Amino acid sequence: MKKFILFLVLIGTAFTGTESKAQYNVIKINPLSAGLHTASIAWEHTINWNTSIQIGASYTPALEIVSSIFDGDTLELSGNSNTFEFRKYAKRNAPKGFYWGPYLRRQSITLKDDNLSSSLSVSSLGLMIGGHFLISGTVSLDMYLGLGLGSYSISTGDTFSDVSDIIGTGSVSTAAARYGFTIGIAIPTKLPRIGTYF
Repeated sequence: MKKFILFLVLIGTAFTGTESKAQYNVIKINPLSAGLHTASIAWEHTINWNTSIQIGASYTPALEIVSSIFDGDTLELSGNSNTFEFRKYAKRNAPKGFYWGPYLRRQSITLKDDNLSSSLSVSSLGLMIGGHFLISGTVSLDMYLGLGLGSYSISTGDTFSDVSDIIGTGSVSTAAARYGFTIGIAIPTKLPRIGTYF
């Protein structure tokens, strides 16, 4: 009997934070990325009243550029990135208002000529702050700024020796910053939110 009562107490404690409110899924794009020949998209999902997670990805298809560093040679540039964020909102009204939280980001850039290629991989971990606003409850406007520690891994071929002489090769750890804004659409879903508000 005592074990049964203890079980009921634990169940009651687990559901103490249960409230019914619309959860949100927000689909976002970065309008600045288009000017850099890059497609960028992000998905934010609320976990409870003041926390959410966001997953982002970007892709730069092969783009020919003319570089003055390599005597006017035509090079091919491509790349991609992935970002994971955990957001804690200042008020219990996620995903609206000011927030902060950690982020993890990985980015890869490849530069090629006719024979060889050079690659740059950046992995960064840091903290970010931002403001996410929903206009008319649907249109998303998200602005953010982050700072963390980045690990840069650089590999180059002989063709890119001019670059490697300047920036070096191997792994380098240094400060890494990220900033920007996105626009998007918020989709509310009526579901109960279960959990504590930490």
